Amino acid sequence: MIRLMFIIPYESMEEEIQKVLRAFPCREEISYRCALYYCIDLNNYKQEWPCDALIARGYSADVIAAQNPPFPVLKMNFSSTETINAIKECKEKFNPRKIAVIGHPSLSLAAETIKKISDIPIEIYTLDGPFVDIPSIVQSAVDNGFDTVIGGGTAYSCAKEKHLNSYLVGSDVETLWKAVNEAVTAVTLQRQERAKTQILKTVMDNSSQGFMLTGTDGTINVCNKFASKIFDISMPENTGLSFSSVVPELSECFSRVIDAKTPVNNEMFKRRGKIYAAYLKPVIVDRAVNSVLIVYHDISSIQEMENQIRNKLFAKGMVTRYQFGDIINNSPQMKKIVEMSKKIATVDSNILIGGETGTGKEMFAQSIHHASARANRPFVAVNCAAIPEHLLESELFGYSAGSFTGASKEGKRGLFEIAHSGTLFLDEISELPYSFQGKLLRVLQEREIRRIGDDKIIPVNIRIIAATNKDLQEMVSENKFRKDLYFRLDILEISIPPLRERKEDILPLFYFFLKKYSLRFNKPIPDLSASDMNLLTENEWIGNIRELKNIAERFMVLCEENLAPAQILESCLSPSRKFRLPAEDESKKSDRNEKERILSALASGAGKGRAAKALGMGRSTLWRKMKRYHIE
Repeated sequence: MIRLMFIIPYESMEEEIQKVLRAFPCREEISYRCALYYCIDLNNYKQEWPCDALIARGYSADVIAAQNPPFPVLKMNFSSTETINAIKECKEKFNPRKIAVIGHPSLSLAAETIKKISDIPIEIYTLDGPFVDIPSIVQSAVDNGFDTVIGGGTAYSCAKEKHLNSYLVGSDVETLWKAVNEAVTAVTLQRQERAKTQILKTVMDNSSQGFMLTGTDGTINVCNKFASKIFDISMPENTGLSFSSVVPELSECFSRVIDAKTPVNNEMFKRRGKIYAAYLKPVIVDRAVNSVLIVYHDISSIQEMENQIRNKLFAKGMVTRYQFGDIINNSPQMKKIVEMSKKIATVDSNILIGGETGTGKEMFAQSIHHASARANRPFVAVNCAAIPEHLLESELFGYSAGSFTGASKEGKRGLFEIAHSGTLFLDEISELPYSFQGKLLRVLQEREIRRIGDDKIIPVNIRIIAATNKDLQEMVSENKFRKDLYFRLDILEISIPPLRERKEDILPLFYFFLKKYSLRFNKPIPDLSASDMNLLTENEWIGNIRELKNIAERFMVLCEENLAPAQILESCLSPSRKFRLPAEDESKKSDRNEKERILSALASGAGKGRAAKALGMGRSTLWRKMKRYHIE
């Protein structure tokens, strides 16, 4: 419901208001009250009837609006039509010699036009404000020979007391309709603003951050509950406090923000034993600082929340980011490996992924998990080289409450437990200490673990995917890796060739990374010439895809319009060329010779069985070596 209060100059005006309200289209019901202006104290208006908007004429509206009431005050200005009607009726009724128009500026403005075309002398007396001595102005009109007065309520009453012809200017339907329409619009907008303000206040007061908004003079205009609690002030009672008196630690930063027109991040200060970080941002309006927004963060709460989130995510297990569709493969070798990996993903056997650093071993591991029946279960990746030897057992197998000094009171689940029903990816498996490899072997055989300090056996259902950039067979022969663990892991094997052996993948990968960094740095991808592409494909790429990605990023960062792409690419590749492939040692020469002998034996067309016999090895050994040397 919209409640309207009308201050009217004459009683019959209420009937006109009723007609307008009956015909006025509005989604909400409109209720109203009317009060005669001379029956109330306009200078000390009291809201006797609760209203959403007040409508009054001329200075009645000005006087009430000056008191800053909690509702909008709408003014009904005098229209030209109303003034013309008043003069016309005065002529017909009084046949006046001279007419004085006394009233509000809107009445005077409407009378100015009529004065030029009237055949009767008209003088206009514009009232400069609501507190003008109107009886004196009426007397002045009498002294000047005016026998008729047209005006608002007060001028009309004074003229009548002096026995002059007097006419009270009425308000027509159009004026009333316009005033009601403006009042309804004002109420609707005010309610919408109140709703927005309340929503914003609710959001701010329930935020885990503190907010302050100050003027450029440092006066605090807005402060939410969080900030009020930090500084032990109450708002809005203390609105108007000086920022430098409330937060003296940041007064220098505050001045810097205003002078430099740039924000300041992570300014630290301490209150009641807690550490807070503040972010100060200038609010720029028309290129000048209008105000300053200060946001406060409770560092200790953020750290606690971060730990809780990490624990929850850790407990739920990690999810994969890659799938087979993300693996860029144009070379025949990689296409074959991807297809084989898709088949491998359908079974639960352990997998050993081999390949140099940066070839994408974890990407294959995640893709296999994503394509497997365990896709909706945890994928837990462990870098075996990153965990200190003395923490390996507690990290992988967990520990019970109070099992050692510093242990959590609740105990801790190990990564094997977290990966239950999912996949455990053991990256850099070759870096596991020899002494720990036996414990890992037992878990892989029995599929059960026991926490440190506990006597309970916990069964685990996991798939193991291990990865290495070293030759585990060689490490086995050197007694650096357990043979039984190697054969337990090497049920299914994927060997990813280095980038230099699959040149067809280099350019597609390079352009993939260029597109990524083009979007990030908002730069166009430059055109590469044939010689530039040849430079890329002939590079040794010791770091494989990881190195290629770094070169692509470096290239896009340095790319400028006035520099040739070839020049930039050459400078990007130069540092990486300092690292060359190691000189071929005797074992590498032996491998190369062995590969050539196998190729020669197979080329005879005698079949793998006879080829193995001719080479002096069993069929399974020949099959394994063919996989090692990527012989199809």
